[in-house]
Amino acid sequence: MEKLTLQQVQALRKAQDDLIFSKSVYLEFYSKMAKHVYTTDLNNLIRGDFQRVDVQLNIPKLPPQQKESEEYIPMLQLDKLMELYDAAEEGRSFLQD
Repeated sequence: MEKLTLQQVQALRKAQDDLIFSKSVYLEFYSKMAKHVYTTDLNNLIRGDFQRVDVQLNIPKLPPQQKESEEYIPMLQLDKLMELYDAAEEGRSFLQD
């Protein structure tokens, strides 16, 4: 390595100082911009969540269906119950044979 003159050393020192200053300015600017971007994104997410809660779905209501009136017939009528019992017994006897 060759020996540098005093003027060359001073020029190198100035270049090093400029480089150090540029790095510090860049890092300071980058951290501010990153903080701003992340804060903005976070605020948008929070506002978006609150806005979604306020929104209600607009589901159309179906028209009421008309049902035919059905007459309820209780199965406690003894003659029908006896017929069902006899049919069940007859079917069971076929299965056992």
